[in-house]
Amino acid sequence: MTEDRKWHFSAGICAGAMSRSCTAPIDRLRTFFQVYGMDHAGRMTIKTTLSSMIHEGGIQGLWRGNLMNILKVSPEIGVRMMSYEQYKRLLGQTNEHEITVAKKFICGSMAGFTATCLIYPMKTIKTRLTIRRTNEYKSIYDCIRKIYHTEGPLAFYKGILPNILAILPASGIDFALYETLKRYVEYKQNRPSGSIEKLLLGNVSIGVANLFVYPLLQVRSRLQSNVNRTDTMTHIFKTLWKKRGIRGFYNGFGLHMLKMGPASGISFATFEFVAKLLGTKAL
Repeated sequence: MTEDRKWHFSAGICAGAMSRSCTAPIDRLRTFFQVYGMDHAGRMTIKTTLSSMIHEGGIQGLWRGNLMNILKVSPEIGVRMMSYEQYKRLLGQTNEHEITVAKKFICGSMAGFTATCLIYPMKTIKTRLTIRRTNEYKSIYDCIRKIYHTEGPLAFYKGILPNILAILPASGIDFALYETLKRYVEYKQNRPSGSIEKLLLGNVSIGVANLFVYPLLQVRSRLQSNVNRTDTMTHIFKTLWKKRGIRGFYNGFGLHMLKMGPASGISFATFEFVAKLLGTKAL
């Protein structure tokens, strides 16, 4: 691994740990809506679900599954950020020449695909730990062991198809839009963008990206959770449409954006800050 790759990967790990720890309670609440919203016919509310989570596991229960989330997200964002910078260089990015928005979209899509393929089993484990009942799994290892022995190794890749279909455009839009907006703001103000501006731009870029792909992310979470072992991607789509129409495809979307917006902004801001500390240029 070259020096730049190493620093980009390290900065991405720091960005992932920081962003996910800050938004873990929202992430757990969102996952409950994605997994169980289809079965409750709209009766779930943020207040009742949050109260139930606290009653069942206490305040600390809001961070249930966060260690697995950090172990999953930190290398994922590390790989994603590092891959993005490397793909840009492969397509002609240099210190003197910047590639087009279309090429940045391609680089972002490929970076998301690369990270997903490497990290996906951790996503499944994180989902199971997030929605588990108290004492259902004693540890991360116990969760891995039970999934493997009861469902087989392919269970760790449940939902990967909708996830890949979602991550290709989402990651491409996120990176390309963030960099484009950042360059525009810096050009207009004739100065480097500040941390608050980066946080806001991260919110905008991830919001636009997820508006298009959220239904696929919801299907992925449902498949990963294994609530219904007979579920398939097409069956979940049909059931969501039959029960709630277009609204069914966006169960928990508000919570998703309440988590992903700040998480994305924190990730980009932390990544750039750490990369600068390590003496390497990024984004």
